[in-house]
Amino acid sequence: MILILVAISLFFHNCHGTPIDCHYEVSKLRKELQASVDSEWFVPFNGYKYKLTQPANWTEARSECQELGGDLATVGARDSYARRIIWLRLGKPIAWIGFNDLEREGEYTWIDGVLADRNLDWNDDEPDNAELLRIGVKQERVGFSFYDIVLGDEDCGNLYQGKLSDEYCADTFPGLCEKKVN
Repeated sequence: MILILVAISLFFHNCHGTPIDCHYEVSKLRKELQASVDSEWFVPFNGYKYKLTQPANWTEARSECQELGGDLATVGARDSYARRIIWLRLGKPIAWIGFNDLEREGEYTWIDGVLADRNLDWNDDEPDNAELLRIGVKQERVGFSFYDIVLGDEDCGNLYQGKLSDEYCADTFPGLCEKKVN
């Protein structure tokens, strides 16, 4: 708050326009400064703000974003430039985004209803829809046992190395929340 007041004071001191011009400029400056010092959300240039949830599966991460008044990222995730800035600023996370092919395998859709085109910015070798056999095999003679086998499709979208990737919806990653700036 002090930073905002100092910036506004300096601006007023240097404002040489009419009082109306100065008032408009101060109001604009105040909004920009407040957005840039928002402690919980990262606010880039695109009219939205972003933060990461606690690690969870895709559905739980989406619910947490909705509880915060937003949803998993769509607008910032579609724009490769914005996505790269958000990804770098938030620490290069692997994070859930609002993108999936749950309805029909191979037909990706955004949760905000925007159709996904074929020219998506996929990470190398993605989408791979890996149907990996996950087995925790341990030897009996040293006290280990076998685990259940999990088969499934990778249907939920995430950011991996700043690009789009598909992943098992039950896996645990933070969600990238997106919320319109007021």
